[in-house]
Amino acid sequence: MAALANERSANTFKQALTDEDREVRIVAGDGFAKIADGSAIDAMLKAADCEPGWERIQQTKSCMVLAEKLAADGKKGDSAKIYQHLQKTRRDASEQYIREMAEAALSST
Repeated sequence: MAALANERSANTFKQALTDEDREVRIVAGDGFAKIADGSAIDAMLKAADCEPGWERIQQTKSCMVLAEKLAADGKKGDSAKIYQHLQKTRRDASEQYIREMAEAALSST
């Protein structure tokens, strides 16, 4: 569904973001990023704020892709919300690159 950027799949992705299976949650985040659904921002950020590890990395990546697509669509306020959240919540030294990418994106919008 996401490969085609099918916006009708948003409800399925929203449900899948809270699935018990980590891989299903990761695919849901990727799907939301591909369809660039701004209504998913809060759900995406919540999913990305999981424990450090593979899922956090993948969900954060999906948030960054969503932010980029929203900015490209002229939805700079929505995009900034994502970047600002990632700046505030990615405090571990291993996540410094995320803070820097978010800062760069915010300064260029």
